Amino acid sequence: MSNTNVVVRPLTPLVHRGNLGRLILGSRAIANLTRVHLAKLARMAHTTVKLAEEGNASVPEDSLARICRAIEALGFEFPEGTRRVSLVFHGPGAKAIGVLTDDSMPGWIRHYFTEADNERARYTSTTVDATLG
Repeated sequence: MSNTNVVVRPLTPLVHRGNLGRLILGSRAIANLTRVHLAKLARMAHTTVKLAEEGNASVPEDSLARICRAIEALGFEFPEGTRRVSLVFHGPGAKAIGVLTDDSMPGWIRHYFTEADNERARYTSTTVDATLG
């Protein structure tokens, strides 16, 4: 018998892939990014970003987490995880001040910003839909 360490990552069953896809698409539209550019930031193929935006269940959770981290690095926050389509854009250069455990997010985490930053524009599903035409 081999004594091999196996890392078992818990699945995040509460990730709403449809909402996450809309969040990805909305943040890309607001930041004026192409799929290719976001894919480069997340270090993956642009087809993976496309599938994630479509809510495709074949996209691995670690890929979804990398996309989320890339979007957060641009100054976006997912204040309600994937429970609702709700984005807060803090602007370029904004830095998250911490990490929260959130069972609705890929990898079980999301970054958060200060309450003062949350006073800025909040993009809800209505605003994202209007932005996307």
